[in-house]
Amino acid sequence: SAWSKVAIAFLGHVGPSLARAQSEDPELQVIPLLRQTLLNVRVPTLLAGAERGPHWARLVIEKLVSTLTNGVNSGAPLAVVREAVALVAKFFLQNLHTLQRHQQFGQLWLMVLRLMLLFEKRGKDDRDAELEEIARETLKNLLQVLLSMKVLGFVAKKGSGSAAEPTGDTPVWWQMTWDCIEVFLPGFGDEFSKSTVPEKRIQAPEPPAVLADAPDP
Repeated sequence: SAWSKVAIAFLGHVGPSLARAQSEDPELQVIPLLRQTLLNVRVPTLLAGAERGPHWARLVIEKLVSTLTNGVNSGAPLAVVREAVALVAKFFLQNLHTLQRHQQFGQLWLMVLRLMLLFEKRGKDDRDAELEEIARETLKNLLQVLLSMKVLGFVAKKGSGSAAEPTGDTPVWWQMTWDCIEVFLPGFGDEFSKSTVPEKRIQAPEPPAVLADAPDP
């Protein structure tokens, strides 16, 4: 669509400014400008209704992730990086249904995941506890949404003996998701799964909400 072409060109234009953007400089308010462009309320409807919507959504999110990755690696100010976390997460979630229609959705999600982990690493490297927390909480929110929609499933490490261990029907990108998280955030996956799907990870009585889904005797 015309909007997607403009958005991609705009990302290419402002991308180099991320490394020198300062929140107090009104002429370098890069993230707010990107928010206005990418998070406009009309964008999800526009992409969802277009025949090639998934294709255009893919191109935009690939360019967004690439731009922000380069910005983080080039030393973008921490204040800018903190704002960037919410930007990419909101665009992904607002256009999730359209992105899901793309045959390479798993790859697109893994790109977003790696960027989230890069945000967290930047916070750790720069000893910025606020950025670390923002990145982790945003990652948790993304995972919870994907799990609740059954777009993603929890997959235990191979050889762990867990019931959630991967089978032949498990999408490869499910395993890659949890493996990637484990590399950057050791123990995060296990802790997250226990708090999110405890019935699969520990021996405990099933809550009424789970029993309510069972067929009547």
